[in-house]
Amino acid sequence: MADISPRRVEWRSALAVKILRWLGWVVGAALIVLGTARILFPSGTIPGVAAMTASLDTEIRTGGVFLIAFGSAYLWAVRQPTIAAVPLRILAVIMALLAGVRAISFVESGPPHWAFIMSAAVELLAALLTWWYSTMGHRDYPRRAASPSG
Repeated sequence: MADISPRRVEWRSALAVKILRWLGWVVGAALIVLGTARILFPSGTIPGVAAMTASLDTEIRTGGVFLIAFGSAYLWAVRQPTIAAVPLRILAVIMALLAGVRAISFVESGPPHWAFIMSAAVELLAALLTWWYSTMGHRDYPRRAASPSG
């Protein structure tokens, strides 16, 4: 088995961090766009909605505010100079809960529009990638010995 040098491991981890940070930007921006659309065009953002009642309208628009807040938290977390592990893990758990709630709805009410099944898959994947990203700041790499004057 080939020995992997610390430099190669560090390079791969740095690339993974960059990719995961970029994906965090995509997730955050997508959540903000979706939240804004939910506020401005509530019935247009949910496929399969037959009739829009006042109660459903207010619930969808209110949910849009939460999506904007959630997306803003993602953007805040990926903009930090160091990996903000605790906030990222909270975001990952919330994202996983979203997928879990969709699964409960599927069991209770039957299969939704295919877009919501895809949403659950994306939410679960985003949760896993966010959790992984949150662990990237705590890697122990070999370090140079401290200088005697230090």
